[in-house]
Parts: sequence; structure tokens; C-alpha cells
Amino acid sequence: MDRFLLVTHGLVAALLAGVLVHEAVWSSRYLRGGFASAPRERWFLRLAGGLFFINFLVGCLVYPTYKVHVRGAYLDLHRPDIARLFDIKEHLLAWVLATVIALLLLDRFAPPARHRQRLLIGLYCGLSTGSAVLVIVAVAIGLLTATFEGLPL
Repeated sequence: MDRFLLVTHGLVAALLAGVLVHEAVWSSRYLRGGFASAPRERWFLRLAGGLFFINFLVGCLVYPTYKVHVRGAYLDLHRPDIARLFDIKEHLLAWVLATVIALLLLDRFAPPARHRQRLLIGLYCGLSTGSAVLVIVAVAIGLLTATFEGLPL
């Protein structure tokens, strides 16, 4: 079961990264006045919010086994650098969560396609691009840490 959850966690994380990159690409069209893509961009944003929530839940299921059998039994003792990398990944994902929530709130209360203000569009695209970059780095770190010591099966 742990292996299935770990693989699911990784796959959903990769899917989340792809969705956030697509959302950033679609929202970048706002900078050039391309607001016809707003429904598709909003769909990617909502999908990203759902995937983040699902992956958070799967991560919560995997974490107890990781904490005891991987982190405590191996990484903290033999590879503290990798253990710290995992902590950095978690902090990056906290920032991703904050940016996705901010994007969802902006989309709900001040959608760029409706208001068309340059400052709002710049903020929206910046948050969108930032969340995509951060989640890609977090996924890379997660995959790296998973290669050092797998879950006991």
C-alpha cells in the first residue's frame, strides 16, 4: 500500500506541475490582451487547486511511514543533506499553496479577463509563473529524495 501511495503521490505531483505550467502559459496571453483563453486558463487553475488538495491528502497518508522508516531510520542518520532538501521542498510547496489560493481568490473576486488592469494582470501572471516554477523545483526535489531510500515494502 505504501508503494502505491508513494507512486500516486509522485504522479499527481507531476500532473500538478504540468497543469500549473499550462495555467501559466494560458494566463500569459493576458499580457498581450488575449482574453479569449480565459475559460481554459480558469479551468487549469481550478484543476490545479483540486490536484494540490488530492496530493496533500495522499502525502498525509504517506508521511507517517516516511517519517519513521525513511527519515528517522536512514536520512537523518546517513544523509542529513537530503533530509534538509525534503524540508526545503515542503516549504516551497507552502509557497505554491499560497500562490494557488491567491490566484483562486483573484480569479473569483477580480478576474483579469473582466477587469483588464495592467497591474492586476501583471500580478496574476507573476503568481501563475511563480507557482509553476516552484512546483517544478519541488517535484524535482521530491523525486530526488525518493531515490535515496524508498519506503519499506
